[in-house]
Amino acid sequence: MESVARFKTRWYLSLAFKVSVTSILLILFLIFVLSLFFFNHIEKESEAELRKRGVYLAMALSHQAVEPLLYEDLFALYRLLDVFKIKKEEKAPESEEGIVEYAAVYGREEKLLAFVGKDLYRKELEDPSGFDWSGKEALILPKTSIIFEVITPIVVNTMQVGYVRIGITRAYHLKQVRSLKRELWGMAAFLTMLGVLVSLLMTRRYILPLLHVIRGAKNIGKGKWGTQIQVKGRDETAELAGTFNEMSVKLKEAFERVQRTQEKLIRSEKLNAIGKFSANLAHELKNPLTSIKLCIQAMNEPGSSGVLDMEEREMVLNDVQRMDEIISRFLVYAAPPRIHLSPVDINAFLEEVTGKYRPRMETARIRLKFFPAVDLPLVFVDRRKMEEAVGNLCLNAIQAMPDGGEIRIRTSINGSEEDVEIDIEDTGEGIDETIREHLFEPFYTTRKKGTGLGLSIVYQIIQEHGGEISLKDKKEKGTIFSILLPV
Repeated sequence: MESVARFKTRWYLSLAFKVSVTSILLILFLIFVLSLFFFNHIEKESEAELRKRGVYLAMALSHQAVEPLLYEDLFALYRLLDVFKIKKEEKAPESEEGIVEYAAVYGREEKLLAFVGKDLYRKELEDPSGFDWSGKEALILPKTSIIFEVITPIVVNTMQVGYVRIGITRAYHLKQVRSLKRELWGMAAFLTMLGVLVSLLMTRRYILPLLHVIRGAKNIGKGKWGTQIQVKGRDETAELAGTFNEMSVKLKEAFERVQRTQEKLIRSEKLNAIGKFSANLAHELKNPLTSIKLCIQAMNEPGSSGVLDMEEREMVLNDVQRMDEIISRFLVYAAPPRIHLSPVDINAFLEEVTGKYRPRMETARIRLKFFPAVDLPLVFVDRRKMEEAVGNLCLNAIQAMPDGGEIRIRTSINGSEEDVEIDIEDTGEGIDETIREHLFEPFYTTRKKGTGLGLSIVYQIIQEHGGEISLKDKKEKGTIFSILLPV
């Protein structure tokens, strides 16, 4: 549950982002393909139209040049060619009338009779070309990248008496095509922006309800049972929202039922715990109270002096101290005081605490070995409570080795560098597998004189510090208690 709660979708992995990007890319691709198609179509249509016009002009010139050619009237031929308004400067034509780059009329034996146009074409046109007509009305030949040539024969009574050559420039039409392309690109850009806007609006329209469902699910994950989401429409998303709302209401009802049942169980467990607590407390107090009762009864017997001797007074005092110790331990477990945290050097703290138990260890022939890790961060603990927890573990280790042995204490930083680890190891007989699962339960003990609260108090103290305590597996004999404390 914690890993799910921590999961957050990055914006570039979200469904809305993927749908938006996919839609935008599809729109861009379609507009790009359509633009290329239109541009190619425009260029082809413009070229075809320009060729038709060139052929028309050449054929019109060939028909009008028949009479001047027969009479060899060069003045009439030049006046005829002047109709094309050919400009000799190097400048793109301003209108469709200026598409003729040059024009020439040839007579018999391919003799150039008349020419108008730029001088750079004249020398080339003076050379005989020897065209193969093969019954064609006109020839269209490429000249340069922007000029093509249209050649038509001059025919009189089915006899060719000459031919016409005109050069048609694409400059004006290319200029027009470029202008049209710019307009189309502008329109494509506008359509692209419009498509992107529509795509984003449509994405928002269809993805937003899903986001509402996700937020609702997160609210339920946070414990806000009965969360309702509002989604308009009658499509599948609205149906999903309706199903979600029904599920949310049922979850709330189920949770409330579980909560009521849990409260009943808690009350029952509390009563059981109070009963068990009272029974254990009564059991622990019964022996010293019985001993005190017998002493008092002995004082009231006939013939008694009515005064306790030294041995009896010492026994009563010991029993009272025993009852005081039992009640104190029960109070610590039943109503633990609040913890007061302060930064502690855990290595120095452990040396200080274990030092108090060294005389008892030496008496029990137990060696203490300490393996501190270097550069440990400070740990925030309640010194008094942590001293009690470590002390209980040391006492357990001492009691587990009646014939002597060794206690090893190690400190380290765990792999995530978020916790300090304390291992307290002994070389005793170890703990049976059947006992492990009950080890930290209150009132559970295998010793005749134990209260069963020692390890449960240790567990409670470590939990109050936000830490963990566990029993590590050990191949050899002995026990290792491992404590994790947050840095």
